[in-house]
Amino acid sequence: MASFNYSKDVAIVGAGGKSGSHMTKFLLDTRKHNVTAITRADSKTKLPQGVNVKQVDYNDPSTISRL
Repeated sequence: MASFNYSKDVAIVGAGGKSGSHMTKFLLDTRKHNVTAITRADSKTKLPQGVNVKQVDYNDPSTISRL
């Protein structure tokens, strides 16, 4: 079994925002992480190729707990 000294799976809220877009790009560029963007269902933000997208409704906590 491989041992890692970093988090392989990373979820980012705001992956297309001012700070989040830079973090997302950096994580993708390392090619060491599975990056998931947590977005609103109505979000029109274009995210980089390779980002998994999980849509949530912040008014419905059950959508968040199913991630």
